[in-house]
Amino acid sequence: MLLQIDPSLPVPIYRQLADQVVYRIAAGELREGDQLPSIRTLATRLRINPNTVIKAYRELEHRGFADSMHGRGFFVAEGGAEPARGEWRRRALERLREAAMRASAVGLELKEILAAVEQAVREGGTV
Repeated sequence: MLLQIDPSLPVPIYRQLADQVVYRIAAGELREGDQLPSIRTLATRLRINPNTVIKAYRELEHRGFADSMHGRGFFVAEGGAEPARGEWRRRALERLREAAMRASAVGLELKEILAAVEQAVREGGTV
């Protein structure tokens, strides 16, 4: 599983990691019971403090997306896929609304905005 961080973003690194895991659950890339990368492995690969990974995993656990098993690591929680999809649907709709308002503000017409959205969906392979 490929997780990436961008230190230049105003979003804390632990939140970036947690959000990416939730997205992968929503997209079906991670399924119930799948093991998340070990704390040490992920910290080493991303060159971050292991405590940051722990914070991300604890956040996932708190939000119901991960379960910890002492001595075994963290796993995708049962029943997390639907809430993950709901969370990402809300985020996607919010971003689409913001983008549409900005596009309209600079003079794009509704048909141009809709055409751009249609093209993006086609390129994404979901239609």
